[in-house]
Amino acid sequence: ISVHEFSPGSRFMDFKKLNLIGSNSGLALGAEERLYAHLASLLSLPHPRTNHAAVCFNGTYLGVFTHQEEVDDQPFVEHHFAGPEGPYYKCNGECDLTYPDFRVDSFRRKYEPVAGTSDTMEELLEFLRWVNSSPTEFNDAVEQKVNVENWLYNVALELISMDWDGAYTRGNNATLYGSPDGNTDSPGYKWSMVRFDTDGSFGSAESWDSSAQGLRPLCYTSSGGDVNNPDGTVLDGVDEEGFTLGSARYMVLPARLMWGTHREAYREIAREVSALLSREYTSFLDELNSQLEPWIGTEESPLGQRDPYYEGGAEMYRWRTDRLREKIADELTSWDVDVEREDFLEQYCPE
Repeated sequence: ISVHEFSPGSRFMDFKKLNLIGSNSGLALGAEERLYAHLASLLSLPHPRTNHAAVCFNGTYLGVFTHQEEVDDQPFVEHHFAGPEGPYYKCNGECDLTYPDFRVDSFRRKYEPVAGTSDTMEELLEFLRWVNSSPTEFNDAVEQKVNVENWLYNVALELISMDWDGAYTRGNNATLYGSPDGNTDSPGYKWSMVRFDTDGSFGSAESWDSSAQGLRPLCYTSSGGDVNNPDGTVLDGVDEEGFTLGSARYMVLPARLMWGTHREAYREIAREVSALLSREYTSFLDELNSQLEPWIGTEESPLGQRDPYYEGGAEMYRWRTDRLREKIADELTSWDVDVEREDFLEQYCPE
């Protein structure tokens, strides 16, 4: 819903748009995205503000929708970043941060300039060239060019939350922001990542099942046709001009941080995020249930007084959130078992 469509500049509670997501997008009425956003907030990660909205249209009750802040608008940048004039790009799938020939049309479709960012993409191209540079050049500038903790915490949360449609594994549902470094003579940028549309989290058993060698909270597995080197770089390397030869299974920058320059830091961050999820998910879902159940209604409620998606009313919603709790508990159990294995690092974190 565009608040400023017929009145340019108008905002509602600081928003230009209201992004309402239907109830069938996840297992439990957007509880997954609310939980993910809650954890991101506790980790001080920039993340779209997320809540629920009970929606009526011309007097007809349409039910409960997830409401999530639009990430590709200027208000989002202004709210979450101190220097909102930096370059900002939205990843539209397969944004693996390789450095391909920028003249390829598909490259421009993957990285969409938003919030007033120039479509010349010069800052992004320079950033991608560095991401795929030699170990010496990469290591020398990593602290200057990257908000390291932002990337490591984002990836740890994505993997431990079992998000099968995320940035690290699919180059999707993320934005890239370059904070200006304040150097007027030779401007540079320190890059961060923002995750959004996390409705794929906590919902797919295949995304964390160790027997299927799916997403690992600490490290990725090098089997199954992956095309990242053990240090995170692209398997086929780069050509004389610095362009990458081939694609990557995992987003190159976080892979280079996790398996190369900041390996031990990531281990500790992954453990921290796992412990946070363990502490928070039960009480958070309990509170969310108490908020939403009155708006969902009961099975006996007339159609106009209950959420039409939940024909069984609040009882069905409780059943679904119980399944969600079971999935999270199983993931945490799998995690605990794995990290106690003597060969854990050898199995999942090859040098």
